[in-house]
Amino acid sequence: MQPVEASRNNDANANFNFMLLFSSNSLAFLSSKYDQRLTIRGLRTAANGFTWLSVLGCVPMRVSDDLLLQEEFIHATVVAQALAAINSFREIFPLPIISRPSGRRPLCYSVIDGHQISDHLPEIQNLHKQATAYVRNMFGESLEPLADKQVACNINITQPGGSYRYHYDRNAVTAILYLNETSGGETECYPSHRLNLMYLQREVDRVFENPMCRRVFGRQILVRPRTGRLLVMRGDRCLHSVREVHGDADRINVVMSYDVKGARYANGDRLNSYLYSSALHRSDPNYVE
Repeated sequence: MQPVEASRNNDANANFNFMLLFSSNSLAFLSSKYDQRLTIRGLRTAANGFTWLSVLGCVPMRVSDDLLLQEEFIHATVVAQALAAINSFREIFPLPIISRPSGRRPLCYSVIDGHQISDHLPEIQNLHKQATAYVRNMFGESLEPLADKQVACNINITQPGGSYRYHYDRNAVTAILYLNETSGGETECYPSHRLNLMYLQREVDRVFENPMCRRVFGRQILVRPRTGRLLVMRGDRCLHSVREVHGDADRINVVMSYDVKGARYANGDRLNSYLYSSALHRSDPNYVE
């Protein structure tokens, strides 16, 4: 399947320039960690049964399937300034490539973590503030950036030939701001896929890595990297990955993580080591052993 903007493998009519993709039965999210609802503000239901949302004066966007897409979230001039700052940082601080084998789609990328952003990249801090205001306008004040500064805001850089394994996020809501367009490198999403099967979840997801299983049973949405595009998703429920990047350009995006205040994660330290260092790991900390 070749995505044009964003596409679903079972709905040819789901191609929009402006989309809010939340299923109508999940408009009020119940945090998996606290008995506290994350709600979307300003909703109204259209006559055709779909729900639409106008956020911060933007045009209405369609609600379905646990994902949001906002085009041109930031102006091209701001994107250019952010990329220039990132390139300057990379010249001063060469980034290692973090590589983890993972079935058909390994983790192979570089990352600028939140500590480095706080110390050296005020341009990205400003983008983080803008995205946070946008996300909290939708979900309310109960949602906030993760307290762990290393994780709260990252810059993920996937070089040509690189990819990002299938995974869930530790946090309830994730926002991805794309800073450039690439050939390949689509974010492949399976909304509301997590089944809370504890020890069996890893095996279910491993079977789902088979392309035939995904085609038959999956509700797939592909999001192509596009300059200034913002993707917001329920990261702890949506199985997602990054397809292999082709061509000559690195895929560069800002990843911002949100949850309710005081959220804690049992495998947080191990997951940080897995994502930010070259330390050896026998297994994926996303799954309970």
